[in-house]
Amino acid sequence: MFIVVSTIVLTFIIGGMIISRRSQAFKERLHAAEAARVKLQIKVNELEDEVRTVRNRERDLQDQINRLISERDNLVSLTARTGSSKPRNVVEVLLNSGTITPEGLQKATDYKKKTRSPYSVEEILVLLDQVSVEDVHTAKRQLGEG
Repeated sequence: MFIVVSTIVLTFIIGGMIISRRSQAFKERLHAAEAARVKLQIKVNELEDEVRTVRNRERDLQDQINRLISERDNLVSLTARTGSSKPRNVVEVLLNSGTITPEGLQKATDYKKKTRSPYSVEEILVLLDQVSVEDVHTAKRQLGEG
Protein backbone atom coordinates (compact mmCIF):
# COMPACT_ATOMS: atom_id res chain seq x y z
CA MET A 1 0.00 0.00 0.00
CA PHE A 2 2.87 2.35 0.80
CA ILE A 3 4.18 1.85 -2.73
CA VAL A 4 0.82 2.72 -4.26
CA VAL A 5 0.47 5.83 -2.13
CA SER A 6 4.08 6.78 -2.81
CA THR A 7 3.53 6.31 -6.54
CA ILE A 8 0.39 8.45 -6.47
CA VAL A 9 2.12 11.18 -4.45
CA LEU A 10 5.16 11.02 -6.71
CA THR A 11 2.90 11.24 -9.77
CA PHE A 12 1.20 14.32 -8.35
CA ILE A 13 4.53 15.93 -7.55
CA ILE A 14 5.97 15.23 -11.03
CA GLY A 15 2.71 16.26 -12.64
CA GLY A 16 2.73 19.47 -10.63
CA MET A 17 6.27 20.20 -11.72
CA ILE A 18 5.37 19.60 -15.37
CA ILE A 19 2.31 21.85 -15.06
CA SER A 20 4.40 24.45 -13.28
CA ARG A 21 7.01 24.41 -16.06
CA ARG A 22 4.34 24.63 -18.76
CA SER A 23 2.68 27.40 -16.84
CA GLN A 24 6.00 29.29 -16.63
CA ALA A 25 6.63 28.78 -20.35
CA PHE A 26 3.10 30.03 -21.09
CA LYS A 27 3.68 33.11 -18.91
CA GLU A 28 6.96 33.84 -20.75
CA ARG A 29 5.26 33.52 -24.16
CA LEU A 30 2.39 35.69 -22.95
CA HIS A 31 4.85 38.31 -21.67
CA ALA A 32 6.76 38.25 -24.99
CA ALA A 33 3.51 38.63 -26.94
CA GLU A 34 2.45 41.57 -24.74
CA ALA A 35 5.85 43.24 -25.20
CA ALA A 36 5.55 42.79 -28.99
CA ARG A 37 2.03 44.28 -28.89
CA VAL A 38 3.30 47.32 -26.97
CA LYS A 39 6.11 47.85 -29.50
CA LEU A 40 3.60 47.64 -32.35
CA GLN A 41 1.32 50.15 -30.64
CA ILE A 42 4.23 52.56 -30.24
CA LYS A 43 5.02 52.17 -33.96
CA VAL A 44 1.34 52.74 -34.84
CA ASN A 45 1.35 55.94 -32.78
CA GLU A 46 4.53 57.13 -34.50
CA LEU A 47 3.06 56.40 -37.93
CA GLU A 48 -0.17 58.21 -37.04
CA ASP A 49 1.90 61.26 -36.02
CA GLU A 50 3.77 61.06 -39.32
CA VAL A 51 0.51 60.85 -41.26
CA ARG A 52 -0.76 63.97 -39.44
CA THR A 53 2.47 65.79 -40.29
CA VAL A 54 2.23 64.82 -43.96
CA ARG A 55 -1.44 65.87 -44.12
CA ASN A 56 -0.58 69.24 -42.55
CA ARG A 57 2.23 69.71 -45.09
CA GLU A 58 -0.16 68.75 -47.88
CA ARG A 59 -2.66 71.37 -46.67
CA ASP A 60 0.10 74.00 -46.50
CA LEU A 61 1.21 73.17 -50.04
CA GLN A 62 -2.37 73.31 -51.32
CA ASP A 63 -2.78 76.73 -49.69
CA GLN A 64 0.43 77.85 -51.36
CA ILE A 65 -0.80 76.54 -54.73
CA ASN A 66 -4.09 78.37 -54.29
CA ARG A 67 -2.26 81.63 -53.47
CA LEU A 68 -0.02 81.24 -56.51
CA ILE A 69 -3.00 80.55 -58.77
CA SER A 70 -4.70 83.63 -57.38
CA GLU A 71 -1.57 85.73 -57.98
CA ARG A 72 -1.30 84.38 -61.52
CA ASP A 73 -4.96 85.20 -62.16
CA ASN A 74 -4.42 88.71 -60.78
CA LEU A 75 -1.43 89.18 -63.09
CA VAL A 76 -3.43 87.94 -66.07
CA SER A 77 -6.24 90.29 -65.10
CA LEU A 78 -3.79 93.19 -64.74
CA THR A 79 -2.29 92.43 -68.14
CA ALA A 80 -5.76 92.32 -69.69
CA ARG A 81 -6.69 95.66 -68.08
CA THR A 82 -3.55 97.38 -69.34
CA GLY A 83 -4.33 96.10 -72.83
CA SER A 84 -0.77 95.00 -73.36
CA SER A 85 0.70 91.56 -73.07
CA LYS A 86 4.17 92.84 -73.97
CA PRO A 87 6.25 93.76 -70.92
CA ARG A 88 6.99 97.47 -70.66
CA ASN A 89 10.04 97.29 -68.40
CA VAL A 90 12.68 94.98 -66.96
CA VAL A 91 10.66 94.27 -63.83
CA GLU A 92 7.67 93.08 -65.88
CA VAL A 93 9.96 90.80 -67.92
CA LEU A 94 11.38 89.33 -64.71
CA LEU A 95 7.90 88.90 -63.27
CA ASN A 96 6.39 87.39 -66.43
CA SER A 97 9.28 84.95 -66.79
CA GLY A 98 8.88 83.78 -63.20
CA THR A 99 12.39 84.93 -62.30
CA ILE A 100 10.87 86.95 -59.47
CA THR A 101 7.68 86.41 -57.54
CA PRO A 102 5.10 89.07 -56.82
CA GLU A 103 6.16 88.79 -53.17
CA GLY A 104 9.79 89.39 -54.11
CA LEU A 105 8.79 92.42 -56.16
CA GLN A 106 6.70 93.70 -53.25
CA LYS A 107 9.67 93.36 -50.90
CA ALA A 108 11.86 95.35 -53.28
CA THR A 109 9.30 98.12 -53.79
CA ASP A 110 8.60 98.28 -50.04
CA TYR A 111 12.35 98.53 -49.40
CA LYS A 112 12.69 101.30 -51.99
CA LYS A 113 9.84 103.28 -50.42
CA LYS A 114 10.92 102.68 -46.82
CA THR A 115 14.57 103.59 -47.36
CA ARG A 116 13.97 106.19 -50.10
CA SER A 117 16.70 104.41 -52.00
CA PRO A 118 18.09 106.09 -55.14
CA TYR A 119 18.51 102.65 -56.75
CA SER A 120 16.08 101.32 -59.33
CA VAL A 121 13.77 98.44 -58.41
CA GLU A 122 15.80 96.02 -60.55
CA GLU A 123 18.99 97.10 -58.74
CA ILE A 124 17.27 96.57 -55.40
CA LEU A 125 16.12 93.14 -56.58
CA VAL A 126 19.80 92.30 -57.18
CA LEU A 127 20.82 93.76 -53.81
CA LEU A 128 18.14 91.72 -52.03
CA ASP A 129 19.33 88.59 -53.84
CA GLN A 130 16.00 88.17 -55.63
CA VAL A 131 17.70 88.05 -59.05
CA SER A 132 21.20 87.96 -60.45
CA VAL A 133 22.83 90.69 -62.51
CA GLU A 134 22.70 88.27 -65.45
CA ASP A 135 18.92 87.94 -65.01
CA VAL A 136 18.58 91.73 -65.30
CA HIS A 137 20.83 91.81 -68.39
CA THR A 138 18.80 89.03 -70.01
CA ALA A 139 15.56 90.90 -69.30
CA LYS A 140 17.02 94.09 -70.80
CA ARG A 141 18.04 92.17 -73.93
CA GLN A 142 14.49 90.87 -74.25
CA LEU A 143 13.22 94.43 -74.13
CA GLY A 144 15.81 95.52 -76.63
CA GLU A 145 17.58 97.77 -74.10
CA GLY A 146 20.80 95.83 -73.73
